[in-house]
Amino acid sequence: MPPTGSCLPLSPQTKAEMMQTWQQIFKENYHKSLDHRSFYFKQAEKKNLTRAWEKRAFAVIVWLNSPSACLPSKQATCHLV
Repeated sequence: MPPTGSCLPLSPQTKAEMMQTWQQIFKENYHKSLDHRSFYFKQAEKKNLTRAWEKRAFAVIVWLNSPSACLPSKQATCHLV
């Protein structure tokens, strides 16, 4: 049975051209392939930088700057952020 569709045999010249093209593509994408954690890092960064996180951080800063955050015995070490 003869080959059909994309399974046609390639001439040696065509095969050499394709190999050269693929080698170039592999070289260009090599460093990108090493960065397999970037998606998860970006996802976690986005989650950490949401408005809810900012509100919590702001609340902590306000609490630290309030006079009630300083204990009487620790008055000398209490300082504004």
